[in-house]
Amino acid sequence: MIKNDDTSLITLAIGDGANDVSMIREAHVGIGLFGNEGERAAQSADMALSEFRFLWRLLFWHGATAYMRNSELILYFFYKNVLFTLPHVMYTYANLFSGQTIFDEWFISFYNTFFTACPNNFRACADLIIHPDLDGPALKDKMPLIYYVGRYNTIFTGKNFLWWAG
Repeated sequence: MIKNDDTSLITLAIGDGANDVSMIREAHVGIGLFGNEGERAAQSADMALSEFRFLWRLLFWHGATAYMRNSELILYFFYKNVLFTLPHVMYTYANLFSGQTIFDEWFISFYNTFFTACPNNFRACADLIIHPDLDGPALKDKMPLIYYVGRYNTIFTGKNFLWWAG
C-alpha cells in the first residue's frame, strides 16, 4: 500500500519465512533471513542474512554510506573520463583526424587502472562515518540524521555533475 500510495518512496521488506516471500519480492529492496521456517525468504530476496544481528550493520553502515559512495564514484568517473578524453579530442584536430592517439597504449591502461582503482579503494577504506559496532547503540535516537545526505539528494545533483564534468 505504501509503494502504491507514494511512488517517490523506496520500500524495504525484511522477512524470515515463506509467508514473507511476496512482501520481499514486492518491495524495492528485500532482505531475507535464514530462519527456522526455511530458506524461501533468503532465496527470493535481494540480500540474505544469516542472523538478525547483522541487520544493524547492513542498515546503518552500508545503507548510510552506499548513496555517498555511489554518487561520488559516478561524479569522479565522469571527471576522470572528461580529463582523459579532452586531450584526444583536441589532438584530433592537430593530426587531421587520422585516428592516431596522443598517448601510448601502456599509458591508457595504466591511467584507467590506477586512476579508477586507487582513489575509489582509498575512499572506500577511509569514509567510515559511523562504526556500526561502536557508534550504533548511541545513534539510535539520531537515525534520521544519518540518512539526510541520501534522502535529500545532496551529492548527486545536476549542479554537482556540471561542476565535476566541467
